[in-house]
Amino acid sequence: MFLKTIGNVIVVLIAISHAVSCEETAEVPDRYQIATLDWEKVNIPFVIAIWLLVASVAKIVFHIWPQVSEMFPDSSLLIAVGLVIGIVLTLCGVDRHKFSLGSETFFLYLLPPLVFDAGYFLPSRQFFDNLGSVLTLALIGTIWNFLSVGISLWAIGLTGVFNIDIPFLHYMLFASLIVDVDPVAVIVIFEELQVNVDLHIAVFGESLLNDGVSVVIYKMMLTYSEMTDSGKTLIVQDYVYGFISFLLIAIGGLGIGLIYAFITSYTTKYTDNIPILIPVFVLGLPFCAYLTCEAFGLSSIIGIVFCGAAMRPYVQENIPEKAFSVLSISAETVIFVFLGLSTVSSDHHWNSAFIIVTVTLCILYRTLGVTVLCGLLNKRRLNKYSKVDQFIIAYGGLRGAIAYGLVVALPDTLPTKKLFVTSCIVVIYWTVFLQGLTIRPIASFLEVERKKVYKKKMIDHIYEKLIDYTMAGMEDIAGIKGHASLRIALVFCLFFTQ
Repeated sequence: MFLKTIGNVIVVLIAISHAVSCEETAEVPDRYQIATLDWEKVNIPFVIAIWLLVASVAKIVFHIWPQVSEMFPDSSLLIAVGLVIGIVLTLCGVDRHKFSLGSETFFLYLLPPLVFDAGYFLPSRQFFDNLGSVLTLALIGTIWNFLSVGISLWAIGLTGVFNIDIPFLHYMLFASLIVDVDPVAVIVIFEELQVNVDLHIAVFGESLLNDGVSVVIYKMMLTYSEMTDSGKTLIVQDYVYGFISFLLIAIGGLGIGLIYAFITSYTTKYTDNIPILIPVFVLGLPFCAYLTCEAFGLSSIIGIVFCGAAMRPYVQENIPEKAFSVLSISAETVIFVFLGLSTVSSDHHWNSAFIIVTVTLCILYRTLGVTVLCGLLNKRRLNKYSKVDQFIIAYGGLRGAIAYGLVVALPDTLPTKKLFVTSCIVVIYWTVFLQGLTIRPIASFLEVERKKVYKKKMIDHIYEKLIDYTMAGMEDIAGIKGHASLRIALVFCLFFTQ
C-alpha cells in the first residue's frame, strides 16, 4: 500500500513537472502511418527509468557475488559502473554534456531523500548521549579542516608551485566543499562489522551534521568570492554579518525542521480512517521543509535531518522502516553512478601539484583534528575514545555526494572551476576506493571493539527509564541541566503534543 502510494505521488509529480502551457505544433502526415516514433516525448522519463534500472541491476549483480560485495563498498562499485558507462557512451560518440548531472537536479531532487533517510534513522538516544562529542567533531572539526586546508593551500600557492594564480577566497571556497564528509560508504561497513555504539554514532553523527556546516560555510565563501570578483572590497561588517548569518542559518534550519515535524506528526494523527494518505504527508512535508529552508536561505540539510528525526516517534508504527529507503537508495545510486560519469563528462584541468597537495592536506589535517579533539573530549567522557577509535574516525572521513554536488554548483564564471572539479573528483576517488576498500580489513586487524547485540527485555526498559529519571532528579537537585534532564523534557514534549 505504501509503495503504491509512493508510485502514485511520483507519477503525479512527473506529470505536473512536465506539463507544457504552450501549444505544440505537430506536422500533419501526408498519409496514415501504421506506427510512429516520438522519442522526444518520452526521452526524459525513459532515461531516468533506465538509469535507475541499470544501477539497481548493477547492485543486484554485485551482491550475487559475496566476495565482491564484501571487498568493495557499494559506492565504489557504482562509481565504477558510471565510469564504464561514460567511457562506452564517449566511444559511441554521444555528446558527453548530455549525461552530466546539474546542480539543481542534485540539490532539489536527489539530495533531500538521501539526507531525510539519514535523519529519520538517526539513533536518537545514542545521538543525544554523545551530543557534545558529535557537535565538537562536526562543528569545531569542520571549521578546523576548512581553515587549515584553505590557508595551507593559499600559503603553498604563494610559492608558485601550482603555476596558477588563485585568489585567497577561491582557495577558501574550495576548502569549504572539500572538507565535507560523506557517511554512506563507511556507515554500511560499520553496520556490517557491528562496531561499538560510541564509534558508530561519532562517525555517523559527525558526517551528518558536517554536511550542514560545510554547506553553510560554502555559501558564505561563495558570496564573499562573488563580491570580491565584482570589484567590491570586504570590510569588517561583512565578516561580522557572515558570522551572524552562520548562526541564524543553522538555528533557522533547525527551527523550520522542527515546525514541519510537528505539522507532520499532528496531521497524521487524523489519518486513521484514511491511512493511504499517510505517505503523502510523511514524504511531502519533509520535502516542503527542505524547500522552505532553501527559499529563505537557511540550512536545508539541518532542517530535513531534524524534521525526520523529530517526526519518527509518531509515524514509525504506521509505515514500514524499509519503505523510506526506496527513495534514498534510488537517489544514492543515481548520484554515485553520475559521479563515475563525471570523470568522462566534465571538463577537466589537471594540475598534479595542486591535486597531490590537496589530498595530502585533507588526510593530514583530518587526522590531526580528530586526534586533538578526541584527546580533549576524553578528559570529560566516561567511555573514552581509544587510539583505535580515533584512527577509524579519522580514516572514515570519506568524501562523496555532497562535495561533488557543491563543486558542480560552482558558477561557470569561476576561472578555476575546472581545476576544482578535477581535484574534488580525485579526492573522492582516493577516499572512496583506497580508504573505503581498506577500512574493513584495517578495522578487523586492529580488533575494533564490537557492539553488544541483544534484544532488550522489559526489565531492561524499566531500568533504563529508572536511571533516566533518577539522573534527571539528581541534576535538578544540583541545579544543572544535563543529558538526562533534556531527555525527560523531550519525552514530556512528545507526550503532550500527541
